[in-house]
Amino acid sequence: IENRLAPSLIVETRLPQALFARILSNVIDNAMTACVERKHICITARKAERYVEISVKDTGVGISEESLKRVGEKGFSLLKPSGAKGTGRGVFSAKRILEAIGGIVAFSSVVGQGTTVTLRVPAETISVDFSAVDFILIDNDELVRMVWTAKADARGLRVRFFSSVVELLAFAEVIPREIPIFLDSDLGSKVKGETFAPELRGLGFQHIYVTTNFEELHGTELTDVDAVIPKSFEQAAVLLKPQKRSLEVTEISAFV
Repeated sequence: IENRLAPSLIVETRLPQALFARILSNVIDNAMTACVERKHICITARKAERYVEISVKDTGVGISEESLKRVGEKGFSLLKPSGAKGTGRGVFSAKRILEAIGGIVAFSSVVGQGTTVTLRVPAETISVDFSAVDFILIDNDELVRMVWTAKADARGLRVRFFSSVVELLAFAEVIPREIPIFLDSDLGSKVKGETFAPELRGLGFQHIYVTTNFEELHGTELTDVDAVIPKSFEQAAVLLKPQKRSLEVTEISAFV
């Protein structure tokens, strides 16, 4: 392996180490697997104005044009030179993580000559230090996110928000499972937040609450959901109180 990756570029991207290691190791592992006789892998990087581009080039068997169009799709995998078939999860996961922070994964290949995988990483990415986060809010409404953040700050609570479940899943590996998740029932485009609850529970998240402005849904029992509550920060704060003893809840009637 020929490493031309400047360490300073990794620092400048502010890309979380665990996520970067996962992405790059998946790409390198695939490159190693693809090489049969001429095992040469070159890792390079260059910095553009707002991005860092990291390329992994191998001298492997290459990928057909037809298969190249599907690389990165969920469930799609390529046949290894050994005849075994991979799962495709590594490439799909890398693609999802980078896209969640505004990056991309690009593939170019020639059968019999090799493949180049380019990772474009934004120079400024989302901070994913969850060690001090008190709760997570998933809501596609920017105003709601702003109001909840302001109210949380006023009470000394730290919130991390996402506009979709897909964004959260990109960072699921580094999120402590005990952090409560408040999931909006209406995520836009007819996407119902509660349908993701089983997946989140399956990943080990311990506290999942669905928020909604529809009163007829309040108190409804849903699979893998702790409770369905009004979309009100004050309601959420009551649920957080046992987990943060210093929290003081004031009576505010406005629903946001």
